[in-house]
Amino acid sequence: MTCQEALKLLYEVIDKEADQIDTEKVKEHLQNCKHCMARYEFEAMFKAFITEKAVSKCKTEQLKNRILMQIDKAGKDPKRSRFNPFRNKWRFLSALRFWRRE
Repeated sequence: MTCQEALKLLYEVIDKEADQIDTEKVKEHLQNCKHCMARYEFEAMFKAFITEKAVSKCKTEQLKNRILMQIDKAGKDPKRSRFNPFRNKWRFLSALRFWRRE
């Protein structure tokens, strides 16, 4: 399995949506490829972080309001082009900043 093939299946493996054969192939590739293993570890930790924060008890109305304000602020920033493909990424990262504070 090539790195490209493994990375195409990576999210399915992390989400436990890949079939057994694909999962085994990807895991075998990960054992032999440090680059793909580092990507897998990052994505798995990121998913765990998001999952943990989504179910945490610190979701207060004030926190939600701060997140929404940051999203609005990021959307109105003239430095970010309306057609920027990474625009939503910055909104997401801006919102995550407040999850870490709580």
